[in-house]
Amino acid sequence: MLSYESIKKTAVEKVLSVVTGNVKFQKTPDRKFTQEELSQYDTSDENKPVYVAVKGIVYDVSSRKDLYVKGQRNHIFAGKDFSRALAKTSLELEDVSPYYEDLSEEEINMLNRWEKFYQKKYPVVGSLIL
Repeated sequence: MLSYESIKKTAVEKVLSVVTGNVKFQKTPDRKFTQEELSQYDTSDENKPVYVAVKGIVYDVSSRKDLYVKGQRNHIFAGKDFSRALAKTSLELEDVSPYYEDLSEEEINMLNRWEKFYQKKYPVVGSLIL
């Protein structure tokens, strides 16, 4: 016989699956990064992986390191939370920021779409402490 808790968990998972378009969420590892620590994963050290953060979740984007190396347009995002820039679809350094609360609904929707993209494509390695 199924327990109440297992039935509840299954129901919640089904609702989340519908709401998120069947995105499979990864459990966020316990590792916490400060902005300074995250900045150490910016491609300047070839022996380190490349990390970026979206909405405070840190992703390992090393599988596409070529997009984040110096000389590429995404280089300014490596080692940073660039949620605001994603929301604004901006490549401007002034928009590279983890703060997005003051953005328009349209920009927040764009950020949410980017968040789903990163969730599907890259492994989560931790979260950012602001």
